[in-house]
Amino acid sequence: PPQSLTALHALHPLRPQEAATAHPSIEHLATHAASFIQHPGSTAMAQGQAARATREAVPPVSRVAIIGGGISGLAAAKQMAAYDPVVFEATPSVGGVWKHCVYRTTRLQTPRPDYEFSDYSWKNRDDPSFPTHTEIVDYLEGYADEFDLWRYISFGSKVVDIKFLGGAEAGFTELWSGTGKAPLRGKPMWEVGIVTGDSNTVQYYKFEFVVMCTGKYGDVPRMPVFPPGKGPEVFKGTVMHSLDYCKLSEEETVELMRGKKVVVVGYKKSAIDLANECAQANQGEGGQACTMLVRTLHWVVPSYSIWGLPFFLFYSTRFSQLFYERPNQGLFRSLLCRLMSPLV
Repeated sequence: PPQSLTALHALHPLRPQEAATAHPSIEHLATHAASFIQHPGSTAMAQGQAARATREAVPPVSRVAIIGGGISGLAAAKQMAAYDPVVFEATPSVGGVWKHCVYRTTRLQTPRPDYEFSDYSWKNRDDPSFPTHTEIVDYLEGYADEFDLWRYISFGSKVVDIKFLGGAEAGFTELWSGTGKAPLRGKPMWEVGIVTGDSNTVQYYKFEFVVMCTGKYGDVPRMPVFPPGKGPEVFKGTVMHSLDYCKLSEEETVELMRGKKVVVVGYKKSAIDLANECAQANQGEGGQACTMLVRTLHWVVPSYSIWGLPFFLFYSTRFSQLFYERPNQGLFRSLLCRLMSPLV
C-alpha cells in the first residue's frame, strides 16, 4: 500500500529510480509490513464479531420468549439461559431507553456503584462522575459479552401480537412456590407474532413462557388531551414530545430552541435534561429563558448524609420498594407510603 511504502521511504530515503532498481523488494517489504500491522486488528475484529453473533433464526416452538433487549431483558436472558430463550428486540441494538430515548446531555442521575448488576461491576467503578448514556450502553454491551447473551437476541424483531393458548390451569401454580421445580408446563402456552424489517407479514412462534421486559417507557408519545380549541392546534409555535426530540441531531436541537421562548411541561428526568439543553442553546446574545411547568413538586434529596442520616440508602437501594403501595398491605405500610410519597 502507498502509505506503508511512504513510511519505509522515510526510514531509507531513495530516489524513485533507485527504489525501482537498486531495491526492487521494497514494495514487497511494505506489503508485508502492512500485513503485519493489519492482521492482528482484523483477527480481533473478527473475534469480536463472532462473540456478538446474534440469533439467526427462531424455532417455530421454543420454551421462553423475552420481549425487550434493555436492562431487564438482558438480566432475564442471563437468568433463563438454561432454557435457550429468544429475546425479541425491535431495534438494532441493546440498551432500551438508554440507547433510543436519550438526549445529547443525558446522564445517569445516580452514582455508578448504585446502578449496576450485582454480578457485573463497572470497570471504572470508582469514577465519581455520573455516566453518560453512551457509557451505560457500553456497560450493558459488556454485560452481554460477559454472559454470552448475544446468541439469544433477535434484533429487528417487533412483537405485534401475543395470544394465550393455555387454559385456566396455566396460571401460577405450585411450580412457582420456590420448591426448585421448573415453572414451565412442557407445552406451548403462548403464541407471539413478530414483524421483521420493513415487512408487514406477521410470523407466529409458540412458547411455554413469555417474559415482558418492555419497561415503563414506551416508544409511542403520550400527549395530553385538551378540550377542543384549547390544544396544540391554536398554538402558533412548535409542540413536540420528548420522544420526538430525542430523534433530532445536535444541530437540529440547537436550531429548534435557539432564540425561542421554550416551555417544558414536566419535572422528571427527561424534563430536566430538556431544560438543560435549552439553557445551553440560548447562551449568549439573543438567548431566551426556559420555563418549566411543574404540577407536583418533588423533593430533591442529595446523595450525602444529612444530620448524620444516610438518606440515599432510603431511595437508592431495595429499601425504597417499601415506599410503594401494594395490595393488601397493612396499616403501618400504608402510613409509611403516605409519609414518604414525596420521595417516590
